[in-house]
Order: sequence, then C-alpha cells, then structure tokens
Amino acid sequence: MAAVVFLALILGFSAVSAVTNITTDEHALLSLKAPITGWSSSVTQVCNWNGVICNRQGRVAALNLSNMGLLGTITSDIGNLSFLVSLDLSNNSFSGGIPKEMAHLRRIKDINLNFNDFRTLSFHRLTNLEFLYLGNNSFTGNLPEFISNASKLTILDLTNNIFSGLVPKSLGNLGLLEILGLAGNNFSSEPSPPESSFINSLTNCTKLRVLTLTDIPINGALPVSVENLSASLQVMEADGCGIRGTIPNGIGNLSGLVSFSLYGNDLSGSIPNTIKGLQKLQGIYVGENKLHGSIPNDFCELPELSELYMGYNQLSGSVPACLGNLTSLRQLDLSSNKLTSTLPASFGNLKDLLVFNASLNSLHGNIPLEIGNLKAVTLLDLSYNNFSGDIPGSIGDLQNLVTLYLEHNDLMGTIPETFRSLVSLETLDLSQNNLSGLIPKSLDKLMYLTYFNVSYNKLHGEIPSGGPFRNFTSQSFLPNEALCGATQFGVRPCKTNYVGRSKTLRKVVIICVSFAISLVVVLLTFVLLWIRRQKSKRLPVEIDLQPVAEHRRISYQEILEATNRFEESNLLGNGSFGSVYKGVLSDGMVVAIKVFKLQRERALKSFHVECDVIRNVRHRNLIKIITSCSNPDFKALVLEYMQNGSLEKWLYSHNYVLDILQRLDIMTNLSCVEYGLEGSVSTSCDVYSYGIMLIEAFTRKKPTDEMFAGQMTLKCWVKDSLPSAVIQVIDRNLLRQGSKNSLAEVDCVSSILKLALDCAADLPEQRINMKDALATLQKIRDVISNQFRGIMPTSFGNLASPEELCLGDDNFIGESLSRPHGN
Repeated sequence: MAAVVFLALILGFSAVSAVTNITTDEHALLSLKAPITGWSSSVTQVCNWNGVICNRQGRVAALNLSNMGLLGTITSDIGNLSFLVSLDLSNNSFSGGIPKEMAHLRRIKDINLNFNDFRTLSFHRLTNLEFLYLGNNSFTGNLPEFISNASKLTILDLTNNIFSGLVPKSLGNLGLLEILGLAGNNFSSEPSPPESSFINSLTNCTKLRVLTLTDIPINGALPVSVENLSASLQVMEADGCGIRGTIPNGIGNLSGLVSFSLYGNDLSGSIPNTIKGLQKLQGIYVGENKLHGSIPNDFCELPELSELYMGYNQLSGSVPACLGNLTSLRQLDLSSNKLTSTLPASFGNLKDLLVFNASLNSLHGNIPLEIGNLKAVTLLDLSYNNFSGDIPGSIGDLQNLVTLYLEHNDLMGTIPETFRSLVSLETLDLSQNNLSGLIPKSLDKLMYLTYFNVSYNKLHGEIPSGGPFRNFTSQSFLPNEALCGATQFGVRPCKTNYVGRSKTLRKVVIICVSFAISLVVVLLTFVLLWIRRQKSKRLPVEIDLQPVAEHRRISYQEILEATNRFEESNLLGNGSFGSVYKGVLSDGMVVAIKVFKLQRERALKSFHVECDVIRNVRHRNLIKIITSCSNPDFKALVLEYMQNGSLEKWLYSHNYVLDILQRLDIMTNLSCVEYGLEGSVSTSCDVYSYGIMLIEAFTRKKPTDEMFAGQMTLKCWVKDSLPSAVIQVIDRNLLRQGSKNSLAEVDCVSSILKLALDCAADLPEQRINMKDALATLQKIRDVISNQFRGIMPTSFGNLASPEELCLGDDNFIGESLSRPHGN
C-alpha cells in the first residue's frame, strides 16, 4: 500500500497528527474532517463520510466535495490517491494551479473542477479520462496537449475561462467526443480561408451532440464543412463570433439539431429554405445580424419549434400567417425589422405563447381580436408600428400578462375597461397614440402595476389616485391637457367628480352639442344669404388668389447634393445615433441636416422620438424643423442652421470665451423652454435636467467627464464645494484677472450653482419650480450686469416678471454674443 498523506487539500488547514494502524487513504481524509460536516474521527466509519465512496477493498474511489464552501489550493499529495476514479471539487472557491501529480491518477475517469478560481494546468497525461469539466475558472494559456491525446474523452467543458491561442485542430482526434464547450474564452482569430478552420477537423467527431463556440473570433464565413458535422449534433451555438456571409444551404443536413444559435454576428443574405430539413429543431436564434428578404414559410414546417428569435435584422414583407399553426411556439421575436403587413388573426392559435415581440416594424391595420386567445403570454410588445383602430378589449383576457407595450402607434378610441382584469400586469405603455376618453378608474386595482405611461394622447377626465397610481408622476400623463387630478400628476385639479356624474354629463353634452350644431346651421344659412345679397349689389372684382404654402418635401438625392455627398468638411458634429452636416439647398437656403445611423441599435427609435418631440413641442428657443427625409434605408431631419453655432462650441472651444453675463442670458432664455411653451405656463415641471445644464455652463465640466466615477458625480462635486471651496469648481475663464469685483463674481456664481442644485434635487417634490428659478436667475443677472457697469444695486426690486422675461428678443444667442467679453 502506497504511503499516502493527502495533506491540506484546502490551503490553510494543517495536517492531522500521526495516527497508528490506519490506512493511508483514511489518514489523508482525516486531515479534512474539521471543515466538512459528517466526517467522523472514527477510522472505521471513513467510507461513510460525506462525499466519500470506497471500493470493495476499502480504498477511496470517489471524492465529491461539491458545494461545500471550500477554498485554498490543491497540493501535490492528491496524486497519491491512486484508486481514485471520480473527483468532484466543483462550486467551491479553490484557486491556484492543478499540480502535475494529478497525472498519477491512472484510474481516474471523471474530473469536475467547474466554478472555482483555478489558474493553471500542470499535468500532462490522463489516458483513461472520459469526463473533464474545467468551465467557469480562470485558466490561461494555450490548451494543454494532453487534452487532444485523451482519446476516451466524451465530455470536454472549457467554457468561460481565459484560454488563448488558436483552437487546436487536434481536437478532431477525439473520436468519442459528445460534448465540446469552448465558449467564452480569449482564443485567437481563426485563419483564412474558412476551410482552414478548426471546425473542419470536428467532422471527425462523429458522436458530437453539443458544440458551443460563442465569442470565438471566427471573423469570416462558416466553412462549408459545417454541413458535414455529426448527424447526432443537437446543439450548435456560435453567438458573437464575427461570422460573415450567408447561412450555409447545407445546414439542413444537420437533421438532429434541436437548438441552433448564430446570434449577434454579421450574417447577410436570406434564410435558406433548407431550414425545413431540421425537423427536430426547437429553437433558432439569428437575431442581431443583417439578414434580409422575407420570413420563409419553411419555418411553418418545423413541428417542434418553440423559440424563434429573428429581431434586429432587415427582414421585410409579410408576417407569415402559417406561423399561427406552430402551436408549439413559446417565444417569438420579430422586432426591429422592416415587416409591412397586418398581424395575422391566426396568431390567436398560439395559446401557449409566452413572449411575443413585433416592435419597431411597419405593421399596420387593426390589432386582431384573436390576440385575446394568447392566454399564457407574459410579454406582448407591438410598439413602434402603424397599428390603428381601437385597442381590442379581448386583451383583458390575458391574465398572465406582465408587460404590455403598445406605444407609438395610431391607436384610437378609449382604454378598454377590460384592462381591469390584467391582474398580473406590471408595465403598461400606451403613449404616443390617439387615445381619447377617460382613464378607467378600475386600473387602480392592478396591485402589481409599477410603470404606466399614457403621455401624448387625447385623454380627459380625472386620473385615478388609488392603488399603484399613488406612485406615478407627471411623466406618465404629459401632455394630456384635459386630464385633471392630484398635483403630483402635473395636471389641473378636478372641479367635480367627473366619473360619478359621467352619465349625466354625457346627456348634457349631447343636448348642448345638438343645440350648438343647429344654431351654427341657422347662422351659416343666414350669413350665406347675406353674402349672396351683397354680391348682387357689387360689380365683379378680380381676385388674385396666392397658392397656399405646402410642407416642403426633399429627396435623398437633394440631401446628397446639398452636403456635397456628405463631404467631411460639411460635418458639424457626431453623436451616438447620428451625424449633423451643413448643407445648401437648391434655392440657396443654408440648413443643418441630421442623418441617423440606422445600423446602431435604437437609432430608429431615436428618429421617431425626435420627430414626435418636434411635432408636439413649439417654442422660439428650439431649433425649427424644415422637413424630413424618410425611407427604409435612410432617415434624416432638415433643421434650421444656427449661424452662431451650439452652446457646446462656445463653452468648450479654446477659440471662444463666454463671460458670466453671456452665460446668464443664454440660460435665462433656455429656462423659458420648460417654463412656458406656446405661452402656456407650467410651474410644476421637472427641472432636474435644467439644473445639471446650469452646473455645466458655469463649471465647464460635462457630467460624463472622466473625473466622475463611482460615487463622485458632477452634482456631488459641486455640492461638496459649496460654500467655502466654490472657486475650485468655477470655470477659470469666468474670473477676470485684476478685476476688483472678482470676489463678487465668485459670490454670484456660487448663487447660480446653489440654484442649480435646488433644480436638480433627487426627489421631484424637493425641486424648485421653474417660475421661482427664473426669477432667482434674473436677480443674479441684474447684480452681475450692474457690476459690468460699475454699479452695485442696493436691492432686488423692480425686476421683470418671469412672464415678461420669456417674451423678450428671440435672437438671444446673437444678442448675448455681440457684447464684449469681460476679459
């Protein structure tokens, strides 16, 4: 019997003292008895200890220490457990390396080290190894050669480590391999051409059932040999591998596939019709690629398909009605494509569907009543389409529904009363539609509702105030001007109990409207008769009718010519979702053209949002839109060109300097945009973003500056400086060197920053309203203005009201920048 001392398998535990007349295996295991529950010091019970299995000779054959919260390193003594067949140390906190003495375990067949923090592999051979689990550790370097020589391996899990170098083609020598997990490592980019890829060698693994390649940088087309992989292949995952080209036609040869995923690659072309050969397929995931063409009806011939993800591609045409026959479907994602059709009523057959997302398309027509048959659905997203008509009341039958998105459509009518039955609902977004009528009071019974948005509709009446509505703010209801209710909703108070008297009021309204129509008809008749009589008394007169001005239309070709084919010298700026160019139209008009980057995720949504904002908001201090250009592959806004440039240019450029008074003028005029739109005054709007902008204008620091990380933000930085260290945060360009009023200027900027923090308070109810903010800003402006003229005011009296301030000169940027600088 070999002299085995299995000392300190876990770093930090000391070996036990010598015990006589016991086997070496028992001696080794006694060293672990302290940290492991159920291990006795009685030698005779060693084979009954937790995690220990002995063979007929009483030698340790299996050691299972999984999920015991153990840490430390494995020592070389492990190599002395010569009868060990199975070792499971998974789901602990072991670290360090695997000692080379592991190679002494000649009988071992199963090693599971998953979910630890091991770093290195030092042993070189284990010829009887059948199962090797090394996933979710921190192993580095190239794959050890012994792996390719372990000819009996059937399962090899190397996922989520830091292995590097090329994936060795010698893996193809493992003829018995059934499961190969290589995903989530740092392997090198595959060489060109595709035929030299390691994937070719895997065609020798004729028993392969599972292959995961996610994040391996293939960076090219899938080799044609992929169609020659094992007929037993059930799972193939190659997400985020930079795969280009098309999906090989031969993919239909992999008749055993159950799950096929190429998510987040650069695939183009259409989906091959050979996909119908995958009769066992349950899940296909090809989202976030550049696939185009139509959705093939071949999907409808896959009887076991349960998950179909095709979002964020360029698929066009109709939604196949035959998809409604796939009653096995559980999840269906068609979002962010170019689909143009109605939603088939046959989808009502999908009674077991859990997730349905068809957002960001151009679907139109009515939402079918059959949608109410999706009894199991938990998420339904039809937002950002062109659906019209009423919201089907049958949606109220979806009692498992958790999330409902119907925003940005052309839906009309009322919010169905049946929504009171959506007892599981947590999120409801109906914004940017043409809904009218009341918000059903019964919605306050939806106890799980945490997000509710009906902004930009035509609703009226009282907003419910009970249940989940206690937690909603004005952001849920803007700008439905006919709504009334509690002040937290940012609407006017209700004068009467509208809901309680709705039937009576309806009758009164009908009578009044009928009378008014009759009166108008009589008056029109009288006016027409009077006009005819007057005409008969006058000689005929020539009238020059000028044509009514039409909304300007512009084509993609005109935009190309205006920007000289988007010449770089015309580039004004770049953003996350678009680039802005200077352009000159054919009539000589100078414009700014914002071109949206449709390849960026959410850029299309940004285009729709900006169009909606500009459509719904009018103000003299907002850039005016001239027209837009929109087709499936190109979207742009044509805007008024601002000759003086942007505030960012004047604030951050080294060639320009704004003094305190100029910045105050700009910020005062900007405050009129939250404060008063089209003359309508709002004193309860959220001024948080205005406060942050005010801080940026006087500190010359952006909220995204690299100095702000972790708990340190722009707001915290300024707050910590007030009042004693404010000079440390003020833009140095504002302090006039040698000025006798520099201390007073610091005080004024300190007051401005204090006002900004009041605007940007964390809780909405703690924020100052815009009317008071504008008045305070004007007082500070008068003080600093008098300093420029050498006058120190004695009081803040006789100041203009906020309403008067907002009726001033429209050209505030030009006026502010025309004065001499303080320096």
